[in-house]
Amino acid sequence: MCRIMAAVGRFDVAPLLEGLRVMALNRNPAYDHELRCKGDELRHDCGWGAAHSPGDGLVRVRSVEPCFEDPAFDSLREIDTDLLILHARRVKERETILEE
Repeated sequence: MCRIMAAVGRFDVAPLLEGLRVMALNRNPAYDHELRCKGDELRHDCGWGAAHSPGDGLVRVRSVEPCFEDPAFDSLREIDTDLLILHARRVKERETILEE
């Protein structure tokens, strides 16, 4: 199962990026049962995606790298948007990981 978060309106992007990183690392206190049961192997490390609106249209970004390791994920801190959707991917069958 993947992790997804979204924000609409005026907001600071940095806390949302950090929140997705925490969830992808399976360190979300609201889901500590997953850490107790599955440990670090439940990481959402099969890639990430984002969509944001810089005004006109929608910009989509995705990567097969984990959001907690990919420098491109941190570059989203610089965007100015009033719509952001973030996604951390985890697949059961590792051979289904997207190729770039």
